[in-house]
Amino acid sequence: MKFAVYCGSLPGNDESYMRLAKELGARLAARKIDLVYGGGNLGLMGAVANGVAEGGGHITGVIPDFFEGSRHRNAVGETIIVPNFYERKKIMFEKSDAFIALPGGIGTVDEVTDIWTGFRIRKHSKPVGLFNMKGYYDHFLKWAENAATSGFIDDVSMQGLVVSDGIDDLIDELCKRISPSGQ
Repeated sequence: MKFAVYCGSLPGNDESYMRLAKELGARLAARKIDLVYGGGNLGLMGAVANGVAEGGGHITGVIPDFFEGSRHRNAVGETIIVPNFYERKKIMFEKSDAFIALPGGIGTVDEVTDIWTGFRIRKHSKPVGLFNMKGYYDHFLKWAENAATSGFIDDVSMQGLVVSDGIDDLIDELCKRISPSGQ
């Protein structure tokens, strides 16, 4: 089983973001869930990868060539160098059974909304999760609820988004929702 993790390349302004990102990586490794991620060694990206690596898990990093100098050097697994973010998103999607978004910036929001949109238009049935540590995604969820109430997001799409502030609860629910067909 492989989970793509989307998250910031910055550490955030609270040390608990880094700690929880590393803990998520360790829990993935303990459950023998491979990590597919953006390939960087900085911020939350690096913390998740370190957690997986220290737990002996397998890592696939997918990194644009213009960021290659910041790729994770301790990765257990493979690094795929791509020409742009579009190709990175495509490969991460193809290699993953489920998706988790941790706190991050514009790139993280782009990645998770792209995957959620694919679920919405029925291009895939892979589960999409938000690790809502410290209530990070509360405002995003209020926007989504408003969009649903206003008739712009359907109930199936809302139910397709798994949200939790607990690592194990999030992983458990995503694992339950993975389709046997992998689509």
